[in-house]
Amino acid sequence: MGKEKLYPKDNQEGYNRSIKESKDIRTELDRRAFYLKTLYDISLEICGTVEIDVILKNFLLMTMGNFGIVQGFLFAMHLPTKETYCEFKRGLPRVGKRVATTQGEGKVIRQNTMNRTVTVELEGGEEVTIRCEDIQSPKG
Repeated sequence: MGKEKLYPKDNQEGYNRSIKESKDIRTELDRRAFYLKTLYDISLEICGTVEIDVILKNFLLMTMGNFGIVQGFLFAMHLPTKETYCEFKRGLPRVGKRVATTQGEGKVIRQNTMNRTVTVELEGGEEVTIRCEDIQSPKG
């Protein structure tokens, strides 16, 4: 029996399509399993606490770690009252921190979490707004 008899030419396309679909399904299942493991890890971490600040901080840090993210924020709001619970920022330099920019060194005076920018007061008194990705550590 030759290969031609086992896989007739008209069935070969169907076979190849089935293989591709199987690989696509496997990739999607692997992705979903990863997301479920992330949620499971987070639930284990926050299970022992009822403080909203601790829960949100742990959730943010665990999610960032699992997805390899170095900057992130989490904003929580009580919908009926529109009252803000908390805001956590990671990866943004804190207000008051000295940083280096392409225009020179200075001190962070404002953060814009949504735009991922900070305003830096340079040593000469000038204020510049720069993206977080463009910030360097000061020399010295």
